[in-house]
Amino acid sequence: MPVGFKADPLVFGIQLSWNFPDGAEDTLKTEIQYNDKNTEDGAMLLSDIPYPQRSFQQMGLKAGQSFFYRARLVDKTGNQGDWIEWVLGESSTDVDWIADEVKKGIEESDAFKEIDKNLVDSNAQLQSAADAAIQNALANDADVRRWMVQNGDRKAEITETRQVIATESEARATAVDKLNSKTDQTEADLTTLRETVATDIEAISTQVTGLTSTVGENTAAIQLRGQTIFDQNGVGSAVYSIGTGITYKGKYYAAGLSVGAEVNAAGTVSTRILASADQFAVLNPATNGYTLPFFVQDSQTFIVSAMIQDASITNAKIGSYIQSSNYVAGKTGWRIDKNGSAEFSGVTVRGTIYASGGEFTGTINGNDGYFKGTIYAEKIVGDVTAAGVIPSKSITGNNRDFEISSQIIYTGGMNYPMYISVPSGQVTTYLTAGSGDITLRCRILINGVTKYDVYKIMRSRDSWSFAAGAVINAGAVNSVIKIIVNGKASAGSKVTLTETAVFAFKANATQFHS
Repeated sequence: MPVGFKADPLVFGIQLSWNFPDGAEDTLKTEIQYNDKNTEDGAMLLSDIPYPQRSFQQMGLKAGQSFFYRARLVDKTGNQGDWIEWVLGESSTDVDWIADEVKKGIEESDAFKEIDKNLVDSNAQLQSAADAAIQNALANDADVRRWMVQNGDRKAEITETRQVIATESEARATAVDKLNSKTDQTEADLTTLRETVATDIEAISTQVTGLTSTVGENTAAIQLRGQTIFDQNGVGSAVYSIGTGITYKGKYYAAGLSVGAEVNAAGTVSTRILASADQFAVLNPATNGYTLPFFVQDSQTFIVSAMIQDASITNAKIGSYIQSSNYVAGKTGWRIDKNGSAEFSGVTVRGTIYASGGEFTGTINGNDGYFKGTIYAEKIVGDVTAAGVIPSKSITGNNRDFEISSQIIYTGGMNYPMYISVPSGQVTTYLTAGSGDITLRCRILINGVTKYDVYKIMRSRDSWSFAAGAVINAGAVNSVIKIIVNGKASAGSKVTLTETAVFAFKANATQFHS
């Protein structure tokens, strides 16, 4: 099998590369298949790569287009090796890289050469070429017509030239029309050159019209140029350009449009429409004046309204909001605004969520969780109980009346009734020898209301368990649960109220009914 098979991104393509295992010298070819899914069903042959080549480029893809690839080796006797596992490849989505490659291709094209030139200089060259054609026509007794009038430093002139040439190496037809008006400070020129040339090697058709107006050091120029060319090697192009330019205070400014179709020596065909300007706009003649549905200002593109079927966006800034076409607040669709507010009618989220608040009306399924604040629930299935412990206290008798009191406070504040339970309080006694019995009174008070009040005669090493409970109202806070033990113990005797558990839970949970 091929070793280390991988798929790397290219601009509008995917680069496949691999190595060969030891002992693969009898390999005939590497067979590569591709598919839009990682299954054998629908797999297509991409190419058979002869040994020892170890790379292949699949070009002509869209940006971000992906395929799965697999490969196997076939030896010279026809034996086929095992397929490798499918490998995913994707063409580049790096906009900077794509832009650099596209720009490079544009700058190498004939269409770009037309839009990139200085039209003031190009029109000057056109005028020189026209003058040379006129002089050549005069020297060869070609058809030349001229009209001229002059008044002092003001001069107006029209010149027409027609010339045809047929030699052993070429056939050429040239037509020049030149209009010129000037003074000692200003000059206006309109020159048109039309020419066809045919040789044994190539055929060329050219038409150029240049308009130039000069006042002092400032010049405005327009050039319309069309040219078609093909040679015997299959290299050719058709380019039409419209360009405007001005030289103002020594600096050149230009805008232009160039349309081109060309084929290079490798047989690669490209077609382009290029626009060059600081500002490019599409105007809509609306009822109350023009509107701008689309325009480019410097390096920024503005689209007032757009419908895009499929888009890949590296970064985006939302100036107001973005939403789905079926968005209805509180019902369907989704919406995100620039303030960070979002609404999704149906959401599947994987990962960590941070939120300052929320409301759920459906079912939540989860595992363990940690809550740092207070949880309020209208309906809970399961054990949800708050527990506390009333501290232990004791007293050593001295033949006087005593009272042991210990309490705990339940914060509460729940928006439904709660039940406070003291399920098992306990008092123990230790009496000195011969001191006899002791009578104790034990009370449990919840929010000052006595819920348990019993007397009992205790002996030495005796214990007494007791319990009580009460419902507290919804919203009640800081409920006091207190145990009081009263009695009289002889000297050396000891009475102890042990630690007592207290529980608070929702009264009448939904699992119970009458």
